[in-house]
Amino acid sequence: HLADLELATTRLGDGTYGVCERCGQPIAIERLLARPTAQTCIDCASAK
Repeated sequence: HLADLELATTRLGDGTYGVCERCGQPIAIERLLARPTAQTCIDCASAK
């Protein structure tokens, strides 16, 4: 989980935190509150 936290910190710094890595759409605030290290929106996460 440390790697996930480090990645989230990096994404905060480069302005990509809260943006889905797969589709580029914003990640819902509810998802980020529940899972702060989420890298994908719920739609992309569900499509695995």
